[in-house]
Amino acid sequence: MDVHVPGHEGIGSIVKLGSGVGDRRRIGQRVGVKWINETCKTCDICQKDETLCPDQHNSGRDTPGTLQEESKRRFCLDMGASHFFSFTDPEIEQGIHAITGHGGAHAIVCCAGAEAGYNQAPRLLRRGAIHLPHIKIC
Repeated sequence: MDVHVPGHEGIGSIVKLGSGVGDRRRIGQRVGVKWINETCKTCDICQKDETLCPDQHNSGRDTPGTLQEESKRRFCLDMGASHFFSFTDPEIEQGIHAITGHGGAHAIVCCAGAEAGYNQAPRLLRRGAIHLPHIKIC
């Protein structure tokens, strides 16, 4: 499994409708993303209970999940962060060094779904900052 966007069972509001949506959905309507993205629908198990399909695909597990960039950004800023950087931002090192007076951050909360984020974190810290070892969340 190689998913770079974690998260499942997300909720939100519709902000834009495509041309083929029909009249069941409207702007502002609350919607959710289910855990099971897809099943085979053909195996013996699916015939009894699709939620147990051994070939199912799940949001945040093996298909992109709900913790998209804008949601993470909004959450962090709403919780009081003064700045937000994605580890995929090509200017992240320059940006962090600029807002910290070129010293680097005192601490970083790294919740990346990819090892690259954890490998990059030490380069964003100032000298003397505490660096915790990699923690792999499964």
